[in-house]
Amino acid sequence: MAYLYAGTYTESLSLSTNITATLSGTVSITGSVSLTTGTLNTNGYTLTVSGDWTNTGGAFNAGSSGGVVFDKAGTVTLSKSGAGSTETFCNLTISRTTTLLDVSDDYLAITDGCALANNGVIRREAPAQNAATNTGLTYNDPLGYPTVALTSTGSTALGSTPITITMGQSPPSCNGNAFGGTPAKRWFQITPATSTGVSATLRLFYGPGEANGTNASNVGLFHCGSNGGWMQVGGTNTRGTDSNSNYYAQIANVTTFSPFALGESSPTAMAVSSLAAKALSSGVEVDWDTTTELDIVGFDLWRAEGSGGEWVKANGTRIAAEGASWGNRYSYVDATALPGRRYQYRLEAIGLSGGSEWYGPVSGSRGWTLFLPMIWR
Repeated sequence: MAYLYAGTYTESLSLSTNITATLSGTVSITGSVSLTTGTLNTNGYTLTVSGDWTNTGGAFNAGSSGGVVFDKAGTVTLSKSGAGSTETFCNLTISRTTTLLDVSDDYLAITDGCALANNGVIRREAPAQNAATNTGLTYNDPLGYPTVALTSTGSTALGSTPITITMGQSPPSCNGNAFGGTPAKRWFQITPATSTGVSATLRLFYGPGEANGTNASNVGLFHCGSNGGWMQVGGTNTRGTDSNSNYYAQIANVTTFSPFALGESSPTAMAVSSLAAKALSSGVEVDWDTTTELDIVGFDLWRAEGSGGEWVKANGTRIAAEGASWGNRYSYVDATALPGRRYQYRLEAIGLSGGSEWYGPVSGSRGWTLFLPMIWR
């Protein structure tokens, strides 16, 4: 047995012989940890690492106390060889806000009764599970708590579905558009093998420390498509708290996937009393009435072809709100709509805080223009 005495070591820790290295005090490693063979035993002390963690054949004994602190400004990679292999820690701390712990293939787990303190960001790629028709799947975090619950409800199965969960970080911009308002600090990449003609019920979880000021009773699911910015997923959100005191939001009939985020679904003080679409020879006219417009900047109109098409913004510049407390009537003609095609329209009302409230969808199609021949006598 070899002992690592308390202190700071200005090098990497590499075990390449079949020995047991045991901490005899608090140890800091300014480099990386590499376990090729042998055993690393924390012995109830704390090991601080300023680099990556790679285990290609050794053993790590986390014990039931002590822990590991990742203290690198930047990305830390955690990997362990072997399909389904998991590196189990006791008390794991991400100490810096600038630290991103990148965990592929779900290598990370935390022992029961120990803690995970994430002051930075953890990005985990969970191994794909097969989402067969009418089958529910659950993806857990390193503590064993659920992070995603997915049930394929359509006639077409989702198939092999890997999920990447980024914990402790607000969602990135969507096609160059920042998330409006204040989102929760967790976002998700969900990429089923089959992404067309599918439908699912999706429940996303987040911890109290990731709420980021959001009101759990108003949190909804948002999706980033191939066009436009973050858009709230249409439908009725179900919200709640699980047995581990983590929050969740759930919605049914999800037909478009990856990526997803969580944020306030009703952040504006306004009400749309009606939304309708009608056919014109020049396009589709969408009309809406408001009852109040307190704190509203304006509106964007989104369009999808058919019932499962991609949502794209129909208007060019934002439609400015009048700002009256008694409401107004608005109209917009979508001149790019093509005759003979059916479209869905959703209205986005944007508040001063950047948050949005959604209405619709309503359906409409462009009318035909009839040209009669001119007859000369």
